[in-house]
Amino acid sequence: GLLLAVAAQSALAAAATHCNSITGGGAKVTSNIERGCMDCTIENPKAAADGKADSFASLTLFSLQGASLRATAQPGIVFPAGGRAGVFYSLPDNNPNGDNIDSGGTWSFQVHTYLGGKLQESDSGFTNSQDIAGGSRHANLYSFVETTKPYDAVEVYFSDAQLRIGGQGQLTAGSAAHKVYEICSDGGVSN
Repeated sequence: GLLLAVAAQSALAAAATHCNSITGGGAKVTSNIERGCMDCTIENPKAAADGKADSFASLTLFSLQGASLRATAQPGIVFPAGGRAGVFYSLPDNNPNGDNIDSGGTWSFQVHTYLGGKLQESDSGFTNSQDIAGGSRHANLYSFVETTKPYDAVEVYFSDAQLRIGGQGQLTAGSAAHKVYEICSDGGVSN
């Protein structure tokens, strides 16, 4: 498995993360952009399950439709129930200059497990989520499904529809990129 250490901004606290990345053999990453997802892109999808803590896939979205990344284990590998199948990711920085007024919008985030292409379990991504202290440069959240069924694939899904008014009065639609650092068959954060 992949072992990551992320030091907190404060020297007093540190978070350790672990991820059993779905890599090796015939493992694969597939991506999907839903039909009608305007100006939606996925860049570097294979980085979502490459065993490297500092690489990432990016999903840029503006639509009520969304996009997904799925990491599927090599043929013959099935993960047992009882793990925390999930994803290390960071939310978009929709205010990089500190001058945007977020006028709201809606976004959705989900984690799914599959076995042989059939949905096993889902989580909204908000139910089971761990914050990583000091994770501003790397993934700053781990969201997961507490699995009760076996699975061979883990998928992350995002949709995003945001409207923001910039400091100069300009209207900006859409979102900065969601960054997916690693999809894990099992993972988590310990402080």
